[in-house]
Amino acid sequence: MVLDAIFDGIFNPSEMRIRDSQKFTQACHNTNRLLTQLSKQLSREDYALVEDLTNELLNSCDEECKQHFEYGFASGMLLMCEAQQLYATKLQK
Repeated sequence: MVLDAIFDGIFNPSEMRIRDSQKFTQACHNTNRLLTQLSKQLSREDYALVEDLTNELLNSCDEECKQHFEYGFASGMLLMCEAQQLYATKLQK
C-alpha cells in the first residue's frame, strides 16, 4: 500500500517513475560520457566547477520533481473531495 510505503519512508516517487525509462537511462549514460570526457580535457579547477554545476542541476531537478509531485498529489486530493461532495449532494436529493 502507498500509505504504508510513505509511513515507512520507502516511497520515493522521483525514483519510482524512471526505473524503466530508456530515455532517462540514455540521458544518464550521455551525461556520464560527457563528464568523463570533460574530466580528461579540463584542469582540476575547471572540472570542479563542472561538478558543482552538475550537482546544482541535479538539485534543481530533484526540487522540480518534488514540486510537481506535491502539486499532483494535492490536485488529486482536491478532485477526490469534490467527487465525494458531489456524490453526497446527489444522495441528499
